[in-house]
Amino acid sequence: MIERTYSDLIGEIELYTCRLEQYDRERRKLVNFSGPNAFPSGGIDITGIRASRKTLTAEGIIIRLEQIDQEYSMCKELLDELIQHKEVVDKLLESLEGIQHRIFYLHRVRDRTFKEISKAVGKSERQVIRIWNEVAR
Repeated sequence: MIERTYSDLIGEIELYTCRLEQYDRERRKLVNFSGPNAFPSGGIDITGIRASRKTLTAEGIIIRLEQIDQEYSMCKELLDELIQHKEVVDKLLESLEGIQHRIFYLHRVRDRTFKEISKAVGKSERQVIRIWNEVAR
């Protein structure tokens, strides 16, 4: 099992949010496309970036819109799962107090090692690991 830190989770949420915004922008550009004069360079390529070489046909635009819709849907589903996971972690953090909260916070949110945490909280590394295992259950 790969452990992710809270920071990783927040980063993934930001990444997927940004992707959804990019899909929205590209979709709006394609839907509002009104011929070769709509873009100064004569068209747009498959990524929605202005291009002077290969441009999309009406059929190409429809195909790309379908791809965007599929990718948007998958991305939105992943984002929703990540947000739910974050909510679970947030609730867990709220329920913890004292040393448990500090150890969980330092390990998952601040990405500190157990050795670093033991120095920060004034306990042995073994005690920190034991407390972590209690919290992680």
